[in-house]
Amino acid sequence: MYNSSQAMNVTKLLNRDISWLSFNARVLQEAADPSVPLIERLKFLGIFSSNLDEFFRVRVATLKRVVDLKRKSNSIDVEQAKVIMGQVKGIVLKQQQNFDVIYHQIKRQLVLEGIEITDESQLSSNELKEVTNYFTDSVAPRIFPIVISSMRPFPNLNDGQIYLAVKLKGKNVKVNYAIVNIPCHVLSRFYILKQSTGPRRVLLLDDVIRCNLLNLFRSTNATEVEAYTIKLSRDAELDLEESDDLSMVEKVAKSVKLRKKGIPTRFIYDENIPSDLLKLLRDKLNIHKAQAIPGGKYHNFKDFMNFPVLGKKNLIYKPIVPKRIDHLENSHSMLNHLLKQDELIAYPYQSFNYIPKLLMEASISPAVKEINITLYRLASTSAVANALINAVKNGKRVRVLTELRARFMEKVNMEWAKRLKEEGVEIMDSIPNMKVHSKLLQIKLEHKGKEKYIGHIGTGNFNEDTAQLYCDFSLLTSDASINKEISKVFGLIRNFRLDSYVFKELIVSPLNTRSKLKALIDNEIKEVQAGGTGRIIIKCNSLEDTELCLKLLQAAESGVKIDLIIRGIFRLRLKLNHKNIRAVSIVDRYLEHARIFYFYAGGKEKTYLGSADIMRRNLDFRIEVTTPIKNKKHKKTLLDFLHLQLADNTKSRLMYGKLRNKYSTNAGKEVVSQLDFYKNLAK
Repeated sequence: MYNSSQAMNVTKLLNRDISWLSFNARVLQEAADPSVPLIERLKFLGIFSSNLDEFFRVRVATLKRVVDLKRKSNSIDVEQAKVIMGQVKGIVLKQQQNFDVIYHQIKRQLVLEGIEITDESQLSSNELKEVTNYFTDSVAPRIFPIVISSMRPFPNLNDGQIYLAVKLKGKNVKVNYAIVNIPCHVLSRFYILKQSTGPRRVLLLDDVIRCNLLNLFRSTNATEVEAYTIKLSRDAELDLEESDDLSMVEKVAKSVKLRKKGIPTRFIYDENIPSDLLKLLRDKLNIHKAQAIPGGKYHNFKDFMNFPVLGKKNLIYKPIVPKRIDHLENSHSMLNHLLKQDELIAYPYQSFNYIPKLLMEASISPAVKEINITLYRLASTSAVANALINAVKNGKRVRVLTELRARFMEKVNMEWAKRLKEEGVEIMDSIPNMKVHSKLLQIKLEHKGKEKYIGHIGTGNFNEDTAQLYCDFSLLTSDASINKEISKVFGLIRNFRLDSYVFKELIVSPLNTRSKLKALIDNEIKEVQAGGTGRIIIKCNSLEDTELCLKLLQAAESGVKIDLIIRGIFRLRLKLNHKNIRAVSIVDRYLEHARIFYFYAGGKEKTYLGSADIMRRNLDFRIEVTTPIKNKKHKKTLLDFLHLQLADNTKSRLMYGKLRNKYSTNAGKEVVSQLDFYKNLAK
């Protein structure tokens, strides 16, 4: 960890949470970008909303715990936490105002394209009849109004779900206030009005309910009804009991259930809500003023990630077809091919299907004896998991670590772990206080009378769904020294004894990632001090760890040329046009997710690929694996990729000062790194 003298320089660093909000502002920039297709712009609004939900459920929840418990956490004391929470609210309010402006701009432009997002006040009599029929047949059976009464406890509002807060009026009204759920989890948020001419009209489910509320509450004698959307975000951190009586599965399952009753961290409401109704809700939900955030008529824009295309393919990105890898396509056996030659796969530019295809071949090959794999986030219908089950049925030994604490995937992963175990897969126990985040696969087989291994080290999950959206790399290798250490990682996972394992080839958290990265940076400093060249390029999701942030600043001050490509959290407080260090962030149609590290190393050029970001949690509290890239062709592919991203002058933002997200405008030919990398990839 950083020492006291380094601690004096922490003022050179930005707060991680404020930095993250700057990242989400970059997502909002994509929604505002007129060069982005209109429906894709709506999807970026959805991504922004979903990101913000998680931010309040996790990061703001952590700050609130510091304040409520009056206990320092990760170098943040109570007063600092209060200040940050105040800054967060101010930034979020401004972003929300910007969000609303962008949404209304998109709505107006959609009308020009023949799509109109309308509301209940704009319905014709025939449309109102159609909507009423839809409400009666499909919506009413799925909503459950709850009367707000001083005589009964207030209903538990589910985290992240939207509701209508209803105010009823009338001379003899029996009920004054009620809560109505909006069943987006079982019905589409978007109802397409059925008409043959004119623009396609879309009505939100919220408004389908609004225009039928009077009938819904007919028995209350109400003659007038008002409805305002509200949403509650709760603390989503898992509180795992320190109990030897419960298994990790039982601890996680119990904590996931308690998440439904987590402490509120944000209450969003329609800014037009009457003051009496707002006061009632805040009192009943125990919402402090700092947690209450006014917004527009609609919340949960994450549903807009699934906005219907309505036949308007010109309003979405033209899909790219993943390129095939000839060596893998034409080989009679992927296993035999990989024993002779390593392969580097780039997603989504190349097909993820090679991974389940490899596992399926391994499941039936007489040569294969054993498969070991770590699973962090699986697709809902996972070809990877099904191939593993098939391997067991064919007599292979299959051992799997399914990380039960992968955030918001706990239930899914518990279900997969249960199913895999029922099918005969050996489930490795989770490690207490240590997530397994590495993307490891190893196949043990017999070849020409000898024991051989094929290993996988990647930057992304074994998930065919996210592989279509996330930019990641996978290394498939039969390198003996690397596979020997992959086997050691699986040994570490099964017998978590840190003092029993030493790694020379692989960089493995929590053992040597921090020390190895420091040593690699120090080596570049020494090269410069000796009169040579120092050069570092780092691409990762987040640059947050204090010690390594300060180490990079030290290297830049020593004369090392540093380029950083950081998607999310970025804590360096840089000056524009810094002599030795430049940082950019790329937000485009695909989520940048790869972790790549390049060091000039006195001309020996070392390149690494793996699962670890430069965050304290990834360095010290997770099992992460980063591998050296030995193949010259693969090293060139990764370095070309990094240089292309640094040359991006379309989707790249400069990271300096207070992170205002100014676009990079490198002179010359237009460079869109994601599309250009795809075009440059050999088939």
